[in-house]
Amino acid sequence: LDYFIKTHVKDGYTFILPPHMLNYECGLGAGQFPKFEDDVYRVETADDSAAKRFMLPTAETALVEGLGLHYRLSKLAAGDCSASMARTYDIEVWIPSMGIYKEVSSVSNANDYQARRNMTRYRGGDGKIGYVHTLNGSGLATSRILPAIVEQYQNKDGSVTVPEVLREFVGIDVLR
Repeated sequence: LDYFIKTHVKDGYTFILPPHMLNYECGLGAGQFPKFEDDVYRVETADDSAAKRFMLPTAETALVEGLGLHYRLSKLAAGDCSASMARTYDIEVWIPSMGIYKEVSSVSNANDYQARRNMTRYRGGDGKIGYVHTLNGSGLATSRILPAIVEQYQNKDGSVTVPEVLREFVGIDVLR
């Protein structure tokens, strides 16, 4: 996580830690609901006020190259994208034990779809009000990237060479 944060901040981004629990309106405004409503982790309690809450599903972008992992970039067909997204790219890393590439990040361009649903606007230099265009993407999902690091950097003796960019955070070169 420190590597991802450091890399993004160096590139000029502002670090934001989003809430882990969201309400239904957040999913609707982002354009994920109702299509993906059944795909989220719901938070259910005896109190009805929490019945429409869910856990944040993802927050990711492309740092795979810096980690030196075998990866590929796939542009999704329109039918595979969320209805709110104009285009989506998946970043997939090679998982040797499975013999396949698995998605570790998804970056999407929503144009002004989310902004219209959430009324996110700006006033231009000419005084006219317009809708912002939004992108969905951030760092890599660490729970998805760890298996790829372990498998792609594993040595014959079972040890794992720590990718060079992570050594300052891990404190050693090889995990035994």
